[in-house]
Amino acid sequence: MRRLHDLQRHLGLALGGAPAARLAHRLAIPASPSTVLRIVRAGPGRPQSRYRRA
Repeated sequence: MRRLHDLQRHLGLALGGAPAARLAHRLAIPASPSTVLRIVRAGPGRPQSRYRRA
């Protein structure tokens, strides 16, 4: 599920709402323009830590 979210976010950052949704449709990735914009506006999500917790 995270990979799908990342793909939708990258498309949204590169193209914007409607163009990203059109390309996603051609790539068989489920995304509407509003979904793409919502994901982009939400930001990168939680930061990835470089260190593992013991």
